[in-house]
Amino acid sequence: MNDTNPHSNEDARRWAWLGLLTAASVVLSLPFSCVAPFAALVALGGLNMERRDAFLLAAGVFIANQAVGFGILGYSFKTSTILWGIAMGIGALIAAWAALEAAHLTRAKAPALRIAFTFASAFIAWEAVMAVTRLFLSESGHVIDPNLTGRILAINAGCFVLLLGLQFLTERAGIAPHRKPAPHA
Repeated sequence: MNDTNPHSNEDARRWAWLGLLTAASVVLSLPFSCVAPFAALVALGGLNMERRDAFLLAAGVFIANQAVGFGILGYSFKTSTILWGIAMGIGALIAAWAALEAAHLTRAKAPALRIAFTFASAFIAWEAVMAVTRLFLSESGHVIDPNLTGRILAINAGCFVLLLGLQFLTERAGIAPHRKPAPHA
């Protein structure tokens, strides 16, 4: 039987896109480990996903990153490592929320401004959570390290551009759902 329900096709695309982005986070976690581009991934979700899916993406990206870290890269099961992991999960969810809010606030603005503001909001939110975490868990005493922040920004910005390109290509191929502004609840 051929299913002609348009919602089932859109749901299939939605789940395929969430899966593809989660898989991308696995690939990106391998070279960058704990510096994986969380802000880039959740900014893309904030721009183009409904609230529920954006938070699902943030959680999926976090879980995938932790699976790579503990399962492949051999992170130790020390208290500080686990606390960092929890902070990263919180950071991913807060960055997703910031991206959704930024996308909502700029929904009527020029696309370039909306994209830039959403990415910047996700990145700033992520880095704020990481700075607070470093305040309590860093052995070096540095809450903000400009070199590290610059490196994380470069990784996230580069990955964000690649992810935007991936979205463009997968939309054309019928894999990614068509973009829609994130609704505000």
